[in-house]
Amino acid sequence: MAKTNLTINIDKALLRSIKVIAAQNDKSVTALLTEMMEARAKQDDNYERAKKRAIARMNKGWDLHFKPGSRDELHER
Repeated sequence: MAKTNLTINIDKALLRSIKVIAAQNDKSVTALLTEMMEARAKQDDNYERAKKRAIARMNKGWDLHFKPGSRDELHER
């Protein structure tokens, strides 16, 4: 897979925290951020697919075999 460089501007304290997290996980900052961004992209993709499936099911609906009674039957006391 082809890679490209990305330049970002973040707060120094945040960068320091990211470096610590990367070191604790024995990874580079680049590897850590790439992993996090891939996970987020996959999460969003999974959500969108699930959303589309749910909407398709709602649009299709289910046959509940409901047969309404007559008005008199419904209002019978």
